[in-house]
Amino acid sequence: MKCPNCNAENENNSKFCTSCGSPIPQPTAQGSSYEGAQYPPQAQNQYVPVGSSEAQGAPYQQQQPQYQPPQQAQQQQYQPTPVPAVQPYQVQPSTDTGNGNDGKPKKQKSKKGVKIAIGVIVAAIVIAVVVLLIVLFGGKKEETTKPMVYYTDSRLFVVQSLGSDEAKTFEVTNDYGGDYKLSEDSKYIVYTTDREEHTDEDNATSYTYNIYYKEIGNEKDEGTLVAKNVSTIEAVVGNIDKIIYAKDGNVCATDANGETEKLISDANVSSFSSDNSYFVATEYNQGEYDQEADEYDDPTYNVCTVDVSTGDKNKIVEGAQDYAFDIDSDTILYKKDDNLYSASAKDGSDKKIADKVESFASANGNIYYTVCDKKYTYYDLINDSMKDKDAKAKEPDWDDYAPNIEKYQKQETDDWGYSYTTTDYDAYQAAYDEAQEKYDKAYSDYQAALDRNNLREDLKADSNYKSYSLYNESGEKLASDLSYPSIMQISNLPNGTDSAGFTEYVNFSVYDTSIDSMKKVDITKISDSENISTKISEQITMHNVIYNGSKIISIEKEGYYCSTVNYDPDSSKFVVTFAKNYDSNSDDSSWDSISIYSLPEEAESMSDAKTIAENIYVCLYANGEFMPLDGFGNNSNYKGTLHIKDKEIEDAAPFNIYYDPNEKDTYYYATDYSEKTGECNIYKYSNGNTEKVADDVINWSFGRYNGKFYAITDYDNDENYGDLICIDGDNNYTIDKKVKGVDNSELKSSTTLSAGDGE
Repeated sequence: MKCPNCNAENENNSKFCTSCGSPIPQPTAQGSSYEGAQYPPQAQNQYVPVGSSEAQGAPYQQQQPQYQPPQQAQQQQYQPTPVPAVQPYQVQPSTDTGNGNDGKPKKQKSKKGVKIAIGVIVAAIVIAVVVLLIVLFGGKKEETTKPMVYYTDSRLFVVQSLGSDEAKTFEVTNDYGGDYKLSEDSKYIVYTTDREEHTDEDNATSYTYNIYYKEIGNEKDEGTLVAKNVSTIEAVVGNIDKIIYAKDGNVCATDANGETEKLISDANVSSFSSDNSYFVATEYNQGEYDQEADEYDDPTYNVCTVDVSTGDKNKIVEGAQDYAFDIDSDTILYKKDDNLYSASAKDGSDKKIADKVESFASANGNIYYTVCDKKYTYYDLINDSMKDKDAKAKEPDWDDYAPNIEKYQKQETDDWGYSYTTTDYDAYQAAYDEAQEKYDKAYSDYQAALDRNNLREDLKADSNYKSYSLYNESGEKLASDLSYPSIMQISNLPNGTDSAGFTEYVNFSVYDTSIDSMKKVDITKISDSENISTKISEQITMHNVIYNGSKIISIEKEGYYCSTVNYDPDSSKFVVTFAKNYDSNSDDSSWDSISIYSLPEEAESMSDAKTIAENIYVCLYANGEFMPLDGFGNNSNYKGTLHIKDKEIEDAAPFNIYYDPNEKDTYYYATDYSEKTGECNIYKYSNGNTEKVADDVINWSFGRYNGKFYAITDYDNDENYGDLICIDGDNNYTIDKKVKGVDNSELKSSTTLSAGDGE
């Protein structure tokens, strides 16, 4: 996986970047109680028709010009990690082949259709962050406090406590491979060592490791070998009861007694149940290769569940088009032969929900799906003004056009009385030329008619435009005449210790006008299906709508496109983020600004919305508080104004805010960012008062453990490490030097509402 900070390659599931030391987001599910298997990343600025091989659950934000904004003031050395925006969840099947390496995306057969570019406004100012991993599934669960973990070069440490003048640390290994997991009680640590690099025939790089576990704090524990040549650590069950890992294309489990069993072969672990008693595994079935098109047909997936204790397997489905796992209800939704089914992940029993389903999603246990009511071919979207004329077209005959030379001849008599014939060749040539021109025109018209007949056949063969209806699980029709319903779940904004999860509502995108009311393009103006695709897409605009449980609410703002939709459980309102449309002809430098509004559940339209913030750079959300950041549009010094309640904080850096969920109205923010060193100052805001906490530290490394703050300072951009210090008022001390990364802060990181996904 790539480091979001320096873009360096790291091993799968690495906690920290081995190059720069930044924390690396772990591949946990990003959304709902329905946890789809992982797809190869799709381009976030491309929108693909629902129902096409490329469209299953494709994220939609809004049609925008495919513009990449100019980079502002490139970082000279240090580049902090971008703040991630809240993103909707979508069903996405896995393409991992289960061989322990990342699945290679296959070239898939695409049905012709309009591919509408979506402008993803890329923030030019990079933003540092410790990535917040939120428990999104299930109810509240008492969490064991995780120990502070850091590494330096190839050594991995656990901090057991931060004293008044020194830290008590425990060295786990001096040959750290880049990945670790803690037992549920945090008394044991499972870690990788002995990293080996492998390169296949396609020059793709992968790594294998040896896995050990060790009791934290036990200096006599030299580490217990679990397995060698492992690809990934999948999970630690219980308090070291079992360690699940991928090896040689198999998923294996080793218990505390060292007994190992192979759980499944040639499959990818998609998701674990909430209690880690079983996991969902998938097999990727490559579509058949179409030699003529040089493409593969759509892939399918075999889905099963595996009991961790017994190794028993429940086959759920073979040949699913896509699927999703509901971790709360132990249910798997899947689509096969265009029909939607619900199956128990525990015993495999299933039931059909609906026939001929286009797309589906779950929102907080509610199942929604769309059914196509009407298909439109490209031919349905054109004006065939030449239909009748072309039906009568026939190939012209030259004899019908050629001039009769006798018409230009006459008999003459010479002086001796002899009769002879003369020809007016000039007139004949003129007539011939005129006839040739008419013939050529007739033949050209005939050929054009043939071409249009062929074009008609091509246009009639394509049916990517459709009209849909939206249904719930009971089959109740909720809405109809929907032109482009790419269903997306609406995530709750996380608040304190509460799990974020998803609301019961969904949103999706539709055309501004119905397909039937689109202005049709005359057949004489197009040359092929690609041409009509372009001309149709030029007049298509879209907007988002919300289904609030009883009706559809349109959400649009002139001059902006909808970036994200969330739900605030505190206020029972939707939170809608709009990003400003980019205008290449405008001198307005605020094109990358966003505006955020709250919308009551019972709202009729955006006219019922209340303003949270307008024309800002980004908005941070923590502990129920919205904190806008603005003032970055016209400068490149990474300084702006942060608004916390009624207080304006100048020279704020565009980084995430940290907070303790148990401390209301207390936040930690960064100021005075140095582009050269990547360091900044950390301040504490509490009930309207501010005080400095730390000077010249790396923002993503700032955290708290045992009630004391820590951070990395004196950062070396060439070596990508610095000094890890404990910050205890005036009594600061060094924990270790040449530290590259720190994990498991007691502080949480704010959620970011922005124009894009930060990538």
